[in-house]
Amino acid sequence: MQSFIATGRLTKNPKLEYTNQAKCTFFIAVEVRRGSFQRTDYIPCVAWRELAEIIANFTEKGKLVAIKGEWRSHMYSKNGEQKMRLELEVMECDFL
Repeated sequence: MQSFIATGRLTKNPKLEYTNQAKCTFFIAVEVRRGSFQRTDYIPCVAWRELAEIIANFTEKGKLVAIKGEWRSHMYSKNGEQKMRLELEVMECDFL
């Protein structure tokens, strides 16, 4: 099992939708600094069920969160071309 932990700010309000269960999608911006080097990484995140509803109801654009989750990859075809998408499946989220 692999896990990923990051702290960052939501780039937009989370999007909550219901299919068979609640699904919340959002991006966080994580600043990376090493000496004079600086960049911002944008992490696509997805949360399910009760956690999805909590994140959607209690966060908004600009809020600072700490997340822990696992990377998931999804293969899909677009215009006949195979593509892959990575997203972080959030298992824990702390509001900071």
